[in-house]
Amino acid sequence: MILEGKHTCEDCNKEFEWFYVVPEHMDSRTYGVVKIPKGKQGVRVIEADKNRMPITVSAYCPVDECGYPNTFKIEKK
Repeated sequence: MILEGKHTCEDCNKEFEWFYVVPEHMDSRTYGVVKIPKGKQGVRVIEADKNRMPITVSAYCPVDECGYPNTFKIEKK
């Protein structure tokens, strides 16, 4: 499963798109194939729930002049 969204950089105020691939359980019978989206910034999980769903993540702003390390919470839908 892949999660995607948008975030506005806390430093330069430009919006960027992010993604996160939720790892599947080791005892799954089959594993889904996920295509990594181009032009989106991958995030690193800081805090996750018991089902491996991220709560708080961090990502560097992909804008060349910026590169600010953003930390933000993912909104559950």
